[in-house]
Amino acid sequence: MHDNTLTLALVGEATLGEFTRAMRHFQNLVELLSHELADGHEITWMLEDLQYGSAIATIAGVSSEETPVLKVIGGYAEVGRALERRALISFSEAVAHEAHKLTELVGGDIISLRFETATTEATIYGPYADAHGLKPSTLTALGSVKGVIQAISSRGRLRFSLYDSLFDKQVSCYLQAGQEDLMREMWGKTVEVRGLITREPDRGRPTAIREITSIEPVEVSERGDYRLARGIFAWVAGDEPAEVSIRRARDDEGD
Repeated sequence: MHDNTLTLALVGEATLGEFTRAMRHFQNLVELLSHELADGHEITWMLEDLQYGSAIATIAGVSSEETPVLKVIGGYAEVGRALERRALISFSEAVAHEAHKLTELVGGDIISLRFETATTEATIYGPYADAHGLKPSTLTALGSVKGVIQAISSRGRLRFSLYDSLFDKQVSCYLQAGQEDLMREMWGKTVEVRGLITREPDRGRPTAIREITSIEPVEVSERGDYRLARGIFAWVAGDEPAEVSIRRARDDEGD
């Protein structure tokens, strides 16, 4: 079983109109790729996950055959890489047209556009990259990210969304076949996910975790836990309060 999802993300602040335009061109692009690459097989693209706050949409391909879906996902990734490198798109003019319409959204409050699949991703910065001297490639390294699991794919359960504790943004996490058991009873919990992490080159914010090796629950401090903290010395009746001891030590230092 392979992951059958693909994702489009608008990074920055998107208006309702911009998000609507992005979804229209996203739909057209996927449908055109399906027509050109699916070898006549019918593919139904189901909305898998939609994050309004982060302007991220994930869809899953459902078909009687797995291969046509994987071909379309591969084509989508290829289009993203071509846009990232500002290279020629090796598909029809109609596909290239819809892809470039998506890139026109980059600018102003939308910093970048991200094409993402289970195996790769491409980030298109456009004029923002030129103005800030950014290289189009993303940063990838082994590591871990802590956050809360908020969404789990219902088809295959090979993908889930993690909201990282530092940036409070969605991180796409891709399990490998046979790792489904790692997700049992994890929804809504704070965890630490280890694997190959892809980060944005400008801010270092994690965007995806692949080749996951472990998912471990993280103990979260409850409100008021500080009241249970113990000092080095045990306190007994008759001892001076801590604030008095601190004040006395401070005054002695002043002398």
